[in-house]
Amino acid sequence: MKDEYFLKSLERRQKPPVITENIVDKMCSSTYLTEKERDMLKEIVWKYPYAFAIDEDSKGCIDPNVMPRVKIVVVDHNAWKRKSPIYVGKELKEVVEFLKKKEKSGVLERAKNSPYSNNWFMIRKKNGQLRFIQDVQPLNGVTVVDRSQPPHGEKLSE
Repeated sequence: MKDEYFLKSLERRQKPPVITENIVDKMCSSTYLTEKERDMLKEIVWKYPYAFAIDEDSKGCIDPNVMPRVKIVVVDHNAWKRKSPIYVGKELKEVVEFLKKKEKSGVLERAKNSPYSNNWFMIRKKNGQLRFIQDVQPLNGVTVVDRSQPPHGEKLSE
């Protein structure tokens, strides 16, 4: 049932990424795959282009009807609000633009009236692009360790 819903939701998505023959060839060029596996992967990519993100605009989140949101179990603690660095001028504009893109794609969510605020900052990668870093050490300190194992990969693929 969930598999059918998931596949239908992929077919219904509004804007498919622009997948070209060149992109598909790059995605399927692994030397670890047999020719038959490469052909099958190409077929899947063309059939379900919505399942693949090739740029920031084509990223998204899994529908909660397909996979429920993860619940983080914590011990009793006091909420925290950590301050993040202040950006100014050109750097501020670049950071705001970056955060808006991440919010639009669903990677970041704006917290409304949250008692929590983690410290975050941006660093510049070697290629000049920004990387978002979030300090979740306070959360790690109060999280109950989940010892359950994820499902076996072969079971997920069936």
